[in-house]
Amino acid sequence: MKINRLKYKIIYCIISLLLSTNISYAEFKDIDPLESINRPIFAFNTVFDKIILVPIATIYRDIIPDIIKIPLENIVLQIKYPISSVNYALQGKWALSMHSLKKLSTNMILTLGTGHIKLDEEIDKNYKYTNFNATLNLQNVESGPYIVLPILGGSSVRGAISKLVDNNFIPLNKKLKTNISITNAVIQRSYYIDKLDTLEKTSVDYYAAVRNIIMQVDNQAGNKEPETHSIEDFDFSDDEELDFK
Repeated sequence: MKINRLKYKIIYCIISLLLSTNISYAEFKDIDPLESINRPIFAFNTVFDKIILVPIATIYRDIIPDIIKIPLENIVLQIKYPISSVNYALQGKWALSMHSLKKLSTNMILTLGTGHIKLDEEIDKNYKYTNFNATLNLQNVESGPYIVLPILGGSSVRGAISKLVDNNFIPLNKKLKTNISITNAVIQRSYYIDKLDTLEKTSVDYYAAVRNIIMQVDNQAGNKEPETHSIEDFDFSDDEELDFK
């Protein structure tokens, strides 16, 4: 109990510091001042990805039937609605915050096979998940340098902190959250098997190519005007979350 309280205090202090001082990393001439550390970790992650994750994701993509995949992915995706609802509220977008809760309720009811909640079709048509990274970006909090974590992958410092915060918004126990995160990692990796393979084969520097895509997507978090990606529809957003990124 005391450990949990300490964890929340640490998160609160980090958020307060970011929002109050609007930390700027302009002194870094490069987005990747930790490159000498990041590259070995990225190499390890790449080996782990190829030996462990890709084979499992390939089996999931090619062998598991849709009758199992569709409801499984629907259940896993529901975990994003509480996160979106809280963050839309923090962004002052109350209609979208309520819409997130309605989508969660609708999905749960449909899963049980009874009832129906009417959604605003106009809002639902363009609905997007959001997260704390987008919330901070819309507050003009700098993304910070690129950082690669073992297994978890790469992100900006802001993105890494945001995932920690978002994880505490998930109303599930630790074991269940871990199981869902692993399942989500396999699902997300199955979407990008071919794209990442192509990226690795066609890139002069695979590490730099992945880093640049992640940082570009990170800088577009929220409702900011999108820029052209180096790979069409290569979505590394947090809605999405295994960081290969």
